[in-house]
Amino acid sequence: MAKKKDPLKIIGIVLIVLGVLIILSALPLIQQSIFPGADTLAEKVPPINATKIIIGLTISVLGLVIYFGKEGLKILGGK
Repeated sequence: MAKKKDPLKIIGIVLIVLGVLIILSALPLIQQSIFPGADTLAEKVPPINATKIIIGLTISVLGLVIYFGKEGLKILGGK
């Protein structure tokens, strides 16, 4: 008989992967433009990217808490 997976562990893994994908979508992986002066434009970080990074980190932390269950709450609380 196959061992059933805990649904909270599956949900936690899905949230962690979703958070990582959101963080990766906020980072520019290729050069955005090829016209002269692009270096000065690339130094500015749009606020939407900062928001995506914060949301991704929050979702990843929540995924870790859900994955570890009651132990995750103790880790988050620092006890």
